[in-house]
Amino acid sequence: MLGVRLGFVLFGGFWGTWAVAALDIQRFLGLSDGGLGLLVASTVLGTSVANVVGGAVVERRGAPRAMVGSLLVWGVLAVAVAAVPRPGAWMVAFLAVVAAGGALDVVLNVASTSALHDRPGRLLRVHASYNVGTIAGATVSGVALAAVGSWRWSFLLMGIGSLVLAARIHAGAVAIPEVSSGEHSSLRDAAAELRRSRLVGLATVFALGAMVEGGIGTFGVLYLRDRLDVAVLAGAGAYVAGQALATTTRYALGAERAGAHLGGTRPARLGLGLAAAGLGIEVASEIPAVAALGLAVASIGVATYWPLLSAVATRASERPGLAVGGMSAAGYLGFLAGPPIVGAIAEGAGLRAGVLVLAAAGAAAAAIPLGGLARRLASQPAAH
Repeated sequence: MLGVRLGFVLFGGFWGTWAVAALDIQRFLGLSDGGLGLLVASTVLGTSVANVVGGAVVERRGAPRAMVGSLLVWGVLAVAVAAVPRPGAWMVAFLAVVAAGGALDVVLNVASTSALHDRPGRLLRVHASYNVGTIAGATVSGVALAAVGSWRWSFLLMGIGSLVLAARIHAGAVAIPEVSSGEHSSLRDAAAELRRSRLVGLATVFALGAMVEGGIGTFGVLYLRDRLDVAVLAGAGAYVAGQALATTTRYALGAERAGAHLGGTRPARLGLGLAAAGLGIEVASEIPAVAALGLAVASIGVATYWPLLSAVATRASERPGLAVGGMSAAGYLGFLAGPPIVGAIAEGAGLRAGVLVLAAAGAAAAAIPLGGLARRLASQPAAH
């Protein structure tokens, strides 16, 4: 799983960079809060298509070749994001790299979930690599912004790393687990499988959780830096602390003894409830340290839902790869819907109100009843 772990590290590094540098990028582009949210929203269509394309490529060419191709495309575009100097061209490059990231992410998720769907603890640990990447990206971008006033170096490092990893996988030096063919078809097929397997409610929880995660990634540090006037290194430090705790959470829950109890939906939903509470703390306090603590708590809360609910979907479906594809598509819609919703509300009612909407989404995700699914899972053999 080394190749998958490294892929998650690079992908997380991109979004860790974005989380810390969002305010500086917003100023570089001359966008309002609503405009920044709309920029992220503009990636929804391309990313949704890329999710389907990524699944189809895995089916037709195998996971290793799909990984190489997606890393190459994403790496080149990440380098372009680091290099393009003009705001208009930069926005085009950003839309392209986020869409390409959707294909890379679905390859990473299908490869890891197909190999470890019956071992949710180990799956959590693989996904912890994403949090390790966010820490690296946030740290590099925070230091670069404080030292030389530029956020581009971190994007450049992620792009170069992606190209190097693609070369190593192609040469056979880094292994990627193969997955069975015939699991991926179209987005319509994936949606039909979610309905057939009675996973629409689970997909709704998944999408709301991703909405919270996406909103935190864009506006969590931006709120501290803009609303509370926190310095860039302090804002980056708050985000890094939260991601470090999220990483620790995934590793701790991924231990063999703990992992044996992660087979249902309750741990993920409790995490989303915790994220709602953390965001509430962030916006309720005018004290930067307390608000930063709230952001850290929210980061812990959103650490578990993606791998755990993906594992639940594979257990509840006769076509697990297709179910994971549908869940990933729902997740990306939520992930990319969070920023524009927060931005639009912030335009009219202030950034605090926008972040409160994220808290409400986390609370709603935690409250959606999934009793029928829980009973179905309880009647199956326990995951190891």
